[in-house]
Formats: sequence, C-alpha cells, structure tokens
Amino acid sequence: MLKVENIYSGYEKMEIIKGISLEVGKREIVAIIGPNGSGKSTFLKTIFGTVKIFKGKIYFNGEDITKLKPNEIVSRGISYVPQTENVFLNLTVMENLELGAYLKKNYEKIEDIFDIFPVLKEKRKEKAINLSGGERQMLAIARALIQEPKLLLLDEPSAGLAPKLVGEILEKINEIKELGLGVVLVEQNVKKALNIADRVCVFVGGKKVYEGSPTELEKVDIGKLFFGVD
Repeated sequence: MLKVENIYSGYEKMEIIKGISLEVGKREIVAIIGPNGSGKSTFLKTIFGTVKIFKGKIYFNGEDITKLKPNEIVSRGISYVPQTENVFLNLTVMENLELGAYLKKNYEKIEDIFDIFPVLKEKRKEKAINLSGGERQMLAIARALIQEPKLLLLDEPSAGLAPKLVGEILEKINEIKELGLGVVLVEQNVKKALNIADRVCVFVGGKKVYEGSPTELEKVDIGKLFFGVD
C-alpha cells in the first residue's frame, strides 16, 4: 500500500530524516519507536506532505505522491492525526465529526463512527474542550476515519494519557486495522505498541536502525538501539 524509498527530509536546510525506507500493507500496523528527537514525527509529516523532501520517493497504491500537497494526499486515502491540536476545542463532538465529513460530504458515516466509539455518541453535543484526554484522542481518530482513509498515520495517540486510557486507545487502533486499513503508529509506550504492532521500526538520529516483528525485537537490547549501537 505505502512504499517509502530512501527518503531524506527536514526543515529549511536541516536534514532530519536520513535515508529511511519503509513499506506498509493493508491490515498492518507498523509501530515506530525511538528516543526523543529521532525523527519519528517528522517521518509522518513527510509522508503527509508537510515536511520538505530533499531526496527519495513515496508511493501510495502505486502512485508517486512525493510532491503532492496534504489535501491531495487526503483525497488519495491517507489521513494524519497529529499528537496535539488535533480537534477543534470550541466545537461540539458532532461539529468536529461533521467537519471531518465535509470533504466527501459523507455525513452518514458519522453513525458508523459512533459504532466504533460509543462514548462519542453519548457526548455528541459536548464541546471538545470538556472531553477527557482519551476522549479527545478518540475524537481526533474518528474525524480522520470519516475521511475513509486506506492508511492512517497516528502520532503518539497515547501521549499524556493515564495507563488505562492508553490501553483503550491502542485497542481501538487494533480494531480499526480490521476495517482493512494500514496504520503507521508513532508511540512512546513501547510495550503497549508492541502488543498491537505487526512490525516495528526503531529510529535513532533520523535513521532506521532496526525493523522486524515485535517478537524479534524482544530479543534485542532496545537501550543499545536507542543509543545507536548495533
């Protein structure tokens, strides 16, 4: 579904991502872990077209999307949920979802979303600013799903949440995969990410230093990987 080939990207002239390649298939969760500043979030933004690409190619369903703008990338079937500022706080849950549905005018999909996130149906008239951290993250993911993506890019959806809520959010992501989506998940909670991931990549200093199954990673000294030691 997604094929990233030897991508170099960054801000202005500052190179952050250094020669990373990655593939993601349908119904597959690929988790990206690594220390702070390793380029995980920048990599997602690169795929989504908000970070400058210096070199390399990105393909989605066989189409070269390297130079497309974010709105064009959304129309191709990729949705991105940033870590923060991912909902409109002064709008209600329903209003946030209606904005998500606006591009495709598929407002009927909101009921399908309520089946996945029943708590949002209960609080559909509530303003987002009054939701808990976990509910806000569910709302952000729900808005992205209304766009009917084939690939979902999630940037640390469990950041700042209580342990119980972390488990709930990641379990929802696992359910979403069964809808036929591919998921690229940047996550700080390594243990819980590995519980739902089909494949895991470790980024250090803007480079991919490891890729394999969660089971294989358990045999590796993650601390050494985080410090860039083979």
